[in-house]
Amino acid sequence: MMNGHDFFGSTVDESWVDSTITAFNNLQCDITNKRETRWGRKNRKNTKNKSDRSDKTKIDRFIPIRDEHKFDAQQTYQQQQDNDQKKSNQNINNNNDQELVDDDKNEEENENNNDNQHKILSFQSKAPEAPDGYISNLRTLYTYNGHNETKSKKVNKTERVLDAPDLMDDFYLNLLDWSANDIVAIGLGSRCYFWNSENGEINLLNDYGGDIYICSVAFNHNGQYIAIGTSNNIVTLYDTSTCKTLRKLYGHSSRIGSLSWNHSILSTGSADSTIRNNDVRQKNYHISTFGDNEDDIEQEICGLKWNNNINGKLLASGSNDNKLCIWRLQERTEQHGPYYQFTDSLSAVKAMSWCLWNNNLLATGGGSSDRKIRIYDINNNTGNLLSQCDTQSQVCSIQWNPFEKELLSSHGFTKNQLSIWKYPLLNKTHDLCGHTSRVLHTALSPDGTRVCSAAADETLRFWKVFEDNNNQNNTNDYDSYYSSSTHSNNKNNNNKSGINGLNLRIR
Repeated sequence: MMNGHDFFGSTVDESWVDSTITAFNNLQCDITNKRETRWGRKNRKNTKNKSDRSDKTKIDRFIPIRDEHKFDAQQTYQQQQDNDQKKSNQNINNNNDQELVDDDKNEEENENNNDNQHKILSFQSKAPEAPDGYISNLRTLYTYNGHNETKSKKVNKTERVLDAPDLMDDFYLNLLDWSANDIVAIGLGSRCYFWNSENGEINLLNDYGGDIYICSVAFNHNGQYIAIGTSNNIVTLYDTSTCKTLRKLYGHSSRIGSLSWNHSILSTGSADSTIRNNDVRQKNYHISTFGDNEDDIEQEICGLKWNNNINGKLLASGSNDNKLCIWRLQERTEQHGPYYQFTDSLSAVKAMSWCLWNNNLLATGGGSSDRKIRIYDINNNTGNLLSQCDTQSQVCSIQWNPFEKELLSSHGFTKNQLSIWKYPLLNKTHDLCGHTSRVLHTALSPDGTRVCSAAADETLRFWKVFEDNNNQNNTNDYDSYYSSSTHSNNKNNNNKSGINGLNLRIR
């Protein structure tokens, strides 16, 4: 019998086998990237799956207990683990919330205990006041002026805000005035108050009480006297220094909503559609009446202004029948209608102001149905409409700038703002916002640089809007009127006769 060695030796030449092995060992090639055999790939895949299962978390989608009889116990165990996990997460959230609350409390305590600590971009107290004379360039940085006119420097900032409770929201009344003695008068319901702009002192002039309410207030040219019109159809004159009643004027049959002084002559406008002119120095004070004819004025007088409160020649009146009338005071009591009558407005004409540096220029404003500012040139021969613009809101009052060719107007809905306009093209340059309801009244300070505004939001606001670039003292109506060379002789003559004072001695 032949063994294995003999069989191999008998079938294969040993020398050939040795040469083949030697040749294979001497091959100069890399066989490491050769394709892996099928059984090798299978073994490697099984090894990887075992290692992945060993890294799985305890909670798995497969049920670890395979006994069907223990399925309920396993489900209960799984629910208990889920509940424990939820409670753990809730405790973590509660701890985080408590930490946030504690942090907020600590921050509040730190803010109260240490004023120097502050949050980013927030004030711990009010912003510091700007120094006197500071001008904010941001206010004029984005102001558009289509005609490239030189902008006047203004501080568009509320200097002071005062409460004015019971201020009536009535468009047809005139409840604010500023005297030459720097006293502001304001009618609040049945009471009239004085506020001293220099020291902030407040005085109650009178309380009419009952159902009587104040409809109009007006100082005379030097602030010595004040006239108050009320809802009981009476005008009362007071001495501003002693707050004593001097006399009462009668004659109207309805409330008196507008007043205007011309030295010793006081003109009163009423809801009975008439204007009465009274010389308060005389015992029989009534001089004349405007608007007796039915065609002249048909409804309440809501605006009344003399073109100069010292030696005025023309009286402008606005009424609720949309009419603007210009009157001339005659020596005789008989009047023959208005000197001029304009019916351009589509609404009541309350806002009106004569220019301080040109007594022939009259600015007026219309109510909510008109919303326009109009400039008229009134002289002895003609009365022309020079320019007008749509303000997009009710015009309640107008004030001229004593130093430059511009004017200020106050408005109602929607912005409740004060606006500044360039004359004569009426280009708007600024809006002064702050009131939350319509700005019914404005008054100009004696120096001509500040304006006081009264609004239906029951506040008074003081604005520094005009600037005297020449630092001259001719800012009140009296000095402005006599500053021109044409009236220099009249000033000297009138001063000799004591025109700058007024003696209310009844003759």
